[in-house]
Amino acid sequence: MGTEPFTVPASLAQQSLWVHSEVTGAGAAYHVTALVRITGDLRLAALRRAWEVLADRHESLRTVFRLDGDELVQVVQPHRPPPPGLREIGRDELDGVVAGLLARPFDLATGPLVRAHVLRLSEREHVAVLVMHHIITDGVSSAVLLADLTRVYEAEHRGAEAELPELPVQYADYAVWHRRRLSGDRLRRLTEHWSARLQGARPLEPARPATGPVTAVAADVRLDDRVHRLAAAHGATPFMALTACFAAVLGRCHDRSDVTVVSPVEGRGRPELAGVVGYFVNAVPIRVDLSGDPTAAELLAHVRTRALEAFDHQELPIEQVAGLLRRHGEPGADRICSGAMIVLQEPRPSAWPVADLTFELLPPPAPVAKADVVLDLRPDGRAFTGTVECHPAARADGAWLAGALATFLDGACAEPDAKISALLPASPPAPRSPAGGPPTPDTLAVTATPAEYVEPRTPLEAAVAGIWQDVLGEGPFGALDNFFDRGGQSLAAVRIATRLAEVFDVEISVAADLYADFTVEAVARRVAARLAQARSAAAPVLQAAPRGPGVQHFPASPLQQGVWDRLSPDRPAPLILGGVRVRGPLDVGRLRRAFADVAARHETLRSTYRAGTGGLEQVVTPGAAPPVEVRDAAPEHYQDVVRAEADRGFDLEHEVPARVVVLRFAADDHAVLLVLHHLVGDRRSVDVLARDAFACYAGRAAALPALPVQFADFARHHHALLAGPRAEELIGYWTDRLRGARPLTLPSDLTAADTPWAPGTSAEFEVPAVTFDAVTRLATDFRITLNSVALTAFATLLARWTGDRDLCVRAPVSFRDDSRVQELVADFSNDVVIRLDLSGDPSFADLLRQAERVTSEAFAHHELPPHLLEPHLEDPGLLSRLFRVQFTTEPEITAEPALGELAVAPLLPRYPYAHRPLSVRLRHGADGPRCVWIYREDLFSPTRIAALAAGFSGVLGELAADPGAGAVPATSAVGGSPD
Repeated sequence: MGTEPFTVPASLAQQSLWVHSEVTGAGAAYHVTALVRITGDLRLAALRRAWEVLADRHESLRTVFRLDGDELVQVVQPHRPPPPGLREIGRDELDGVVAGLLARPFDLATGPLVRAHVLRLSEREHVAVLVMHHIITDGVSSAVLLADLTRVYEAEHRGAEAELPELPVQYADYAVWHRRRLSGDRLRRLTEHWSARLQGARPLEPARPATGPVTAVAADVRLDDRVHRLAAAHGATPFMALTACFAAVLGRCHDRSDVTVVSPVEGRGRPELAGVVGYFVNAVPIRVDLSGDPTAAELLAHVRTRALEAFDHQELPIEQVAGLLRRHGEPGADRICSGAMIVLQEPRPSAWPVADLTFELLPPPAPVAKADVVLDLRPDGRAFTGTVECHPAARADGAWLAGALATFLDGACAEPDAKISALLPASPPAPRSPAGGPPTPDTLAVTATPAEYVEPRTPLEAAVAGIWQDVLGEGPFGALDNFFDRGGQSLAAVRIATRLAEVFDVEISVAADLYADFTVEAVARRVAARLAQARSAAAPVLQAAPRGPGVQHFPASPLQQGVWDRLSPDRPAPLILGGVRVRGPLDVGRLRRAFADVAARHETLRSTYRAGTGGLEQVVTPGAAPPVEVRDAAPEHYQDVVRAEADRGFDLEHEVPARVVVLRFAADDHAVLLVLHHLVGDRRSVDVLARDAFACYAGRAAALPALPVQFADFARHHHALLAGPRAEELIGYWTDRLRGARPLTLPSDLTAADTPWAPGTSAEFEVPAVTFDAVTRLATDFRITLNSVALTAFATLLARWTGDRDLCVRAPVSFRDDSRVQELVADFSNDVVIRLDLSGDPSFADLLRQAERVTSEAFAHHELPPHLLEPHLEDPGLLSRLFRVQFTTEPEITAEPALGELAVAPLLPRYPYAHRPLSVRLRHGADGPRCVWIYREDLFSPTRIAALAAGFSGVLGELAADPGAGAVPATSAVGGSPD
């Protein structure tokens, strides 16, 4: 033993375990324990001397773990861990004292990571308690330590020196050797095998909220010597026979024909490692195919083949196997590798003599759930005895499984050719609550029903979800998705915290910030809070400014300045339109008063705008309100009125940029058309305005949400933000991101003048329900958003039609991150460029992940209005040309206000102009999925749009059917539909 500490890299297995232990507080789940009753005259001095010999002999007992930069290293120290202490207790105290000793955490950085205690019950009866952190030991290591301890104590008892064989290597040598070994062709062979073998595998149990270590629900099991007879009859081992029985019973329990069972392997393939203490154990997945209802003989032959090939490829750590699945978009990768486990222990004596003492192993305390279900067996003569341990929230029931195993074994031995369906209990167990009792609706929702998917609602949520996608290699991650429910593990949690710190320059604690509430929504909220703290008092803060009496003057927002600068009398005004049809006795006077009340809530509806020397100014006038105009019209002329209102525009210096037009079709039949200038409205504003107006009409104004700030407050906040370092960061990001970008070639079939607007129209096309369902499942499997799937299909379509491989598409984003502005009528919209690279013959899967990553990254840098970025680009006019094609996916809101005797239904107006050549929206909701194509009539014919829409649905179908297929053929027709 040296006199100075030395460091070597930790093994891959230790690295994984270290991350888990650090972020979860090093709980008892990582403790390996041994309880030994010692009967006789114990010589404590001899025991302590034996302990010193073992500490000198096994470096693992003197090892701690620290980070060296980004690398975890094991530090082997020269000093020994403390010798066993002696404590006298009463027999009635034993259980409580032992529980306390086992629960004490370890500090992996300072150590020691092994503790020994001697509890004296009487002069001739003691209980030795050995507790080690799993990072330095495993089951075989515990047996090695007890064997070495026995030999040294016996020698000390005789007054002799123990003759232990010299260890040829230590665990640190193995760690270095194993890292080098897992490289090159060997690593490629292992990864290819497990990628292919586990492709499409699914976990048996649904994801559930993480609760930390929980006590397993255990049931005893005993299987007689028929296990040996069944195995011998089919040229298999007892382990293979037990695994076949276990898989068949699990398949019946979960009604599954595809079952993956994990089994631990010693990981000591070389003879030099036999006597070394360390963390060698690994686990291998054995995937069992139960489809086609095989006979017991066929099942056993199948399991024999799968087990042998698994053992031939056992070197790859199980955590890396799970990582492979995550990178390939397999759902529940971590749960596949920790769902069902079978453990066949080596036979060992329960008691043995040591000098003049008797050592007797005592049963461990209540087991911690290591997986959803664990079959833990040990040979007992020709029989096998042990337990079935189940997570308390698992569907599987230990008692049912124990009985089912015996029943299946009986049938398999009585009939080698019977179908396995004939050997199983007829009825599987019912789901159980987390406490193990009868299920309730609430507990069933937790244990059996995945949470409803909710798209990220803000750019910050989208950015957080994108980071989860980058780290876990899967998605989609919705706003309410829980990291642990989606199969996340501690190593990934640490990496997410690191990425959050890198992207947002904030400090995020895994345990305190993430584990407390690990949803996308909660993490985004914490990031927002950290950002606010980091910007300190000098940073801009969104808060309401005091208002004085009379007319108020405020600077317009940077967004409004950009809209104002693009206005021209030669082009139609940018408007946001909304409309409903109201059947029943509509009171127009009451409606007018309702909109006046709404204007009192929203300053934008009382504002006019004028250009001053300091820029655009918002002028808020008390008492002003949008006019409510009433006209007679026929329903068939509704769109004509819409066109007239679009041509009419607004005098922004003298009238508020909003109005309401009531069209009287009949005495009890009206249309209400909302016309908002883009200066004061976005899509969300129409919904807010309609909700507020009808609430005021119905006398429910008091129930409307409070407005803590107004848009002028946000405008001031946005100006302050862009006056700080964030602006430089955004400009740097976008100039780098758009370097070398080129406008997309339009897949048009008409030639028109290069003008910024033209008459436009729209067409809607249904997306086949079966196709939409398939891509929705694909998004779930790949753990990405539906928008990324649809965007991938759209980009693929454009690449096939135009021949372009560097594609830039406009995507709308919103500044409504803060809940205080979500209920305002105002324009919070902005645009970002989504740039996708389709060169190099990518697969659909490649593009799916690229689309998710690029979109999330763009949304995280959304605060810079285009007109402030354009001067910094090499080509100042580039941005407007990159915005020529837009794509978005949006849920359809079909809620209708309840207004007593009035029946209200949407009557959507169509804006008659197109400010860009092509805009595509994939809408989904109660009316089914459909794609809306808005296009310039001078560039696209209806025939071309119909062909593009059909092609889009076709690509969606291709993508869902085979994500691994190439997305863009090496040759494709340009300017027309590909062959």
